[in-house]
Amino acid sequence: MRRITWSTFALMLAILAVAATVPAQQAKVPIPIGIIGDLSGPTSGLSEMAYASRDYFNYVNEKKGGVLGHELDVLLVDGAEVIPIEVSNYKRILTRHVPVFLYIWSTGGSKALRDPVNRVDRIPMIAESISEELVDPKALPFSFVIGPTYEDQIRLALETFKKQGGKRVAIARVNLDWGVSPTDRVIKEGTIQKLGMELVETVTWPARPTDLTSEVLRLKQANADFIWLMDSVEGVVPFLRDAVKAGLDPAKVIGIHWTRHPAVEAQLGKTADGYRTLEIFPDVDTLVRGGHPVGKEIDEYQAAHKGRRGQLRTWYYVRGWVKGKLAVEAIERAIKKSGGTPPKDVMAFRKAIRDEFEGIQGLDVGAALPSINYKDHKGFVAARLVAVKDGKWQYASDWIQVGTK
Repeated sequence: MRRITWSTFALMLAILAVAATVPAQQAKVPIPIGIIGDLSGPTSGLSEMAYASRDYFNYVNEKKGGVLGHELDVLLVDGAEVIPIEVSNYKRILTRHVPVFLYIWSTGGSKALRDPVNRVDRIPMIAESISEELVDPKALPFSFVIGPTYEDQIRLALETFKKQGGKRVAIARVNLDWGVSPTDRVIKEGTIQKLGMELVETVTWPARPTDLTSEVLRLKQANADFIWLMDSVEGVVPFLRDAVKAGLDPAKVIGIHWTRHPAVEAQLGKTADGYRTLEIFPDVDTLVRGGHPVGKEIDEYQAAHKGRRGQLRTWYYVRGWVKGKLAVEAIERAIKKSGGTPPKDVMAFRKAIRDEFEGIQGLDVGAALPSINYKDHKGFVAARLVAVKDGKWQYASDWIQVGTK
């Protein structure tokens, strides 16, 4: 039997001591994040917003090794813009993944989950929807959106109509909760009448319409001076196509920000000249040309992931990327305040992230946006008008501060 010398024994103890400390130093707790998107449903044309948030979290993992060394563990699931599916996926994510931050997609799904989010699970959440019904810092302390609400945007459009001499207005909308509820709220509050205008027609159609001839003819017969359009890319193209066929001037129409899509240029070209919509986020190439940090980040990530779904350049992708940056900002602040280690209690960690999110003030995210302030849980309340001219989207105004009711 070989005798172990004291020096050898001391060396073994030293090695064991070092080995014992390595796991404690390296065992960084991953940070789980959940994303519910519409990857296959009626608004899946906007799905890159969900993919972009996921991509940003992957970018942080690749570029920085996570948040202060803690890798972001992201789970993206398809809610398909179907409320029962979104609710079911929410329960599955909360049970299996136990996230500390969550993204939810539709207006209907977000409203159905308001109580669980704010009173049971108490998890900070950004809704893809920007319904006013999701924004109440006191009643819904864990619920946030990004940008002016649907109702804010409708009011801005109505004020624009008023300034341009409009007297008779109409509403055209998709028969989804996010299309119907906000317009009904603005109608009920009497904004149209307060501005000295009259609502002469409201038409509603199903998601992903293929022929809107009858709806367009109703609007034309109503002889509206201006029309507010509430749909996404799936509805704006057939609406404008059939409007032009019926002799309805696209210049009479202003659409919600979701309708600011490359498909309008690609499929309609100059026939859509005059059509206006609101813009909340610039697209990727605008940011790249302006030398803005978010444009550089997206270029860097997409160059490293050629051939993947991430090769998207619209403002939808910028929106999703920025939402990821905001979550990381709040998570990092919360970890720093906790001494560099996330709170072990998941509810305490969620509360800390929520508090830091609400505390974001005057933040420049590097995306050519107004500064971000989350005291009101909206982030910012400004938009720009863009219009189709010679078949291409062009800016038609600078940032307009959206007035609230």
